[in-house]
Amino acid sequence: MIDGFLANATPPPLTGVVALVAPHAGYEYAGQVAAFSYALLKGRKFDRVVVIAPSHYESFGFASVYDGAAYTTPLGQVPVDRAFAAKLAAGSKLIRLSGLGHTPSPDKPEHALEDQLPFLQRVLGPSSLCPSSSATRAMKPAARWAWRSPSSSPAPTP
Repeated sequence: MIDGFLANATPPPLTGVVALVAPHAGYEYAGQVAAFSYALLKGRKFDRVVVIAPSHYESFGFASVYDGAAYTTPLGQVPVDRAFAAKLAAGSKLIRLSGLGHTPSPDKPEHALEDQLPFLQRVLGPSSLCPSSSATRAMKPAARWAWRSPSSSPAPTP
């Protein structure tokens, strides 16, 4: 599926790419759009990739940099750059090494980082990862979309 999305992605060439924004709504919804972002990285080499994603199921008031050794995807493991992660956490009280926002479970099916990593594996090959999750605006899943119902109250104020 990832290979098909990437084969159909033909973004205009760009130089000096230092950051990408890509959706994570799930491959069936946003995979092709995400592929246009990741296709910009084809043929480039990076020693380290920092991925910043939202946490949908856990609330915490800091940037959670994954404290594990690797993320596992269907395409294999992506090693975490633990030394760099530790440097980030040491540099700010707002950044901590933590598993919060990173570990999917049946009651917390987190997916924001998991949707991104296979694209990176395909376009970059081996590279180390510094995964970060932020959850300052996380809500319970049911409450997150309740305001969209015509019978519910107005949308929450950001």
